[in-house]
Amino acid sequence: MAFCPRYNGEIGVVEPVCPQCGYDFPPQNAPSDLDARAALRSAIKDGGIVSGVLLLLTSLMLDGGTTFGLCLTASLGYWAGVGMALLRRGTSPTTTDLLYFRWGSLALTCASPCIATLVYAIIGRSERSGLGRLLYGMLM
Repeated sequence: MAFCPRYNGEIGVVEPVCPQCGYDFPPQNAPSDLDARAALRSAIKDGGIVSGVLLLLTSLMLDGGTTFGLCLTASLGYWAGVGMALLRRGTSPTTTDLLYFRWGSLALTCASPCIATLVYAIIGRSERSGLGRLLYGMLM
């Protein structure tokens, strides 16, 4: 027996739609909003831990801060991406969002030396500021 809130009565048959009034019952095995929030909270927490460990390990390297600077830049980019995804999707992230929240910091940290080399090849050496050199290199 099922209870229809719109018809305000019991129905003898359990169906996805009430035969009396046409009310659509929610699916029984649909993920709840609490599950999505817990998964989101867990993924962001894991991403913060990964980001913090990477920053700690790169700060201990004796290379004059070059690797730490790359990791810090990647971490800032990662958190900017997390913020944009949260603004766009709110509390209902996709599976790809959760994957990015959990492991995006590691991926960006690994990719940042290649990205930095590419950017440096574009802007080269100049007396202009960093942003000025980047814009000049892209336009010319």
